[in-house]
Amino acid sequence: FGTILGLTDREIREALPSVADFAQLTDDLMATPLKRYSEGMKARLAFATALRFPAEVVILDEVLTTADDAFKELCVEEINHQIESGTAVIFVSHELPLVRAVCRRGLLLQHGRTAALGDIDEVIAAYEPERHRAPR
Repeated sequence: FGTILGLTDREIREALPSVADFAQLTDDLMATPLKRYSEGMKARLAFATALRFPAEVVILDEVLTTADDAFKELCVEEINHQIESGTAVIFVSHELPLVRAVCRRGLLLQHGRTAALGDIDEVIAAYEPERHRAPR
């Protein structure tokens, strides 16, 4: 991921302890091949990696789906810190409590078209009836 962002090997190596610490992964787990990680561990690592490298815009698409509640709470704090620091965050999720905790504005897409755009509470209100309708 760091290489894609144009970081040097040194910058990546220097960031690894911070990534591991945020993801709450021990040195043994960091040495374990990714294919042996649980979905929750992969989510922790992906989120920690995404937010530990500098970026003007961060896109988070359902990254916390398999994370436990304690880690989600930690992530919400970090996302809000990123926003306060001036990073633009695009947060995609069907978990409405997370959306409310992170977003001030929202965009609801239905069949590829804008169904609602604006204040997050208004967009969530437009989304909630759609969730309970039978699929077409």
